[in-house]
Parts: sequence; structure tokens; C-alpha cells
Amino acid sequence: DLVIATARDVEKLRAAFPTPDRALRLMKLDISDPADVIQQRMKEALSAFGRIDVVVNNAGYGVKAVLEEGG
Repeated sequence: DLVIATARDVEKLRAAFPTPDRALRLMKLDISDPADVIQQRMKEALSAFGRIDVVVNNAGYGVKAVLEEGG
């Protein structure tokens, strides 16, 4: 598989994936960036492998709480 992993902090990705791999590209991407910056990142992603088959959005946050109190 070919993967483009994105994050606001690419250094955290590099820490998680310290060994360079031709099948893995790390890119900075923040949904709060201006639209033109996001469009440029999309162009970079497309040029890396030629196409995008799947997009997984795992943005979010977790809250530690008892289920009934966590609302």
C-alpha cells in the first residue's frame, strides 16, 4: 500500500515512523489552513503517487469520563 500521512505536527509523525519508507509520505496539513494552502497540499499528495483511492479523517479528541458524565 502507498500512504500519505498528514498531521499538524509532522515531527510527531516522524517520531512515530522514524524509518524512511518509499511507500510512506509524511505531509503537514491543518484543516484550519487557508483553502489555497489545502489545495496545494492536495496537489502535492496527487503528484506523490498519482491518485488518491481512500481518505481517512481521524481528527478529533478524547475525553476521559464515566460514560454517563462525559456528555
